[in-house]
Amino acid sequence: MEGVGAVASGMTVPQDVSGPRDALTHWLKHHCAVLQWACVNAFELKNHLEKGLDHVFLIQLKTVQQTLTKQMAVKLRLQIETSSLVNHVYLMQTYPGVVSLFARQNEMDNIQGKADGTVSSNMLVQYESKWQLQQMMWEQGELDGLESQEDWVHVLLSITKGINEFKMVDGNPLRQ
Repeated sequence: MEGVGAVASGMTVPQDVSGPRDALTHWLKHHCAVLQWACVNAFELKNHLEKGLDHVFLIQLKTVQQTLTKQMAVKLRLQIETSSLVNHVYLMQTYPGVVSLFARQNEMDNIQGKADGTVSSNMLVQYESKWQLQQMMWEQGELDGLESQEDWVHVLLSITKGINEFKMVDGNPLRQ
């Protein structure tokens, strides 16, 4: 995933090329800019850098059917069912299977190291039985260029549903 200054790396089940995995990967790539912006807002990173240490931005997706064209073709589409900031304790008690994703991420962090002056947070996305862990990293100064909004959930849902109310410009949502 790419965005304005943000670096994201993901952990998934190795060699998983199932339909749900492909759909999840496509959805994440398509919405990467708004997801990174939402992460900053969910964690309130501009004011609470420490939240990235013990919380995870959890997004759970569902499948919705969308009717397309005059021939009434039906296309399955992913949509956010829930999004919330949860602490590690809740996450591990509620979804113990995700511990392995965090363990692998920790191994990678130990190998690669963390650059000084960076801020990181984790976003965990679930679709059916598939999970994707994204670690977002920003240089501390980059957070200044990202807007904080109280109605960030509305913006996130609007953009990911394909409603033309907002568009992402330079890492921030702009009302159209």
